[in-house]
Amino acid sequence: PPGAVVVQTLANGWSNVAHLGAAGPLPTAFTYLPPWESAYSWDPTKPAFDGRSGAYRRAFSDAPPFINDWTAVATYDTYWVYGTGGNIAVSNPNPPPGRVVSLKAGWNNFVYTGTTKAVADALSEVTGKFTQVLQYENPTGKWLSYLPGQPRFGQDFGGLFKLKVYWIYMTEAGSITMN
Repeated sequence: PPGAVVVQTLANGWSNVAHLGAAGPLPTAFTYLPPWESAYSWDPTKPAFDGRSGAYRRAFSDAPPFINDWTAVATYDTYWVYGTGGNIAVSNPNPPPGRVVSLKAGWNNFVYTGTTKAVADALSEVTGKFTQVLQYENPTGKWLSYLPGQPRFGQDFGGLFKLKVYWIYMTEAGSITMN
């Protein structure tokens, strides 16, 4: 598990990040980031232009406030940030056991706060309700994939790690309790 400080590596460009600091207004809550231009948070309930649900909320570091529709960040929010690469280090928020994440049908981006477990065990509460779990490697720009029911040699990873960011595709809504 992570120690007293959690380090996330950012690419020079796009990175998928967990907000592990205190909740606050944007852009000031992102003081721990190296210089950045834009940040996008996936909202599976935001109406998309085509009438479906799921769209990004956006914040720009130097834009007038009326341009941004993502105005505040909460601890454990996930987001994409475009900016300068490097490492960000924040104090471990030491998530309490029992944190519940509600997942909507479609794609969801979340921070796993439970103890390290095999993917099937970590997501046992939503077994049969998801078809894929993804992890984006910021330094390399590569996507790693886990497909339930596939043999281990067909997977890019086999476990969920505490305070790491993942994407999950849900065929129906569900929730996971992280212990």
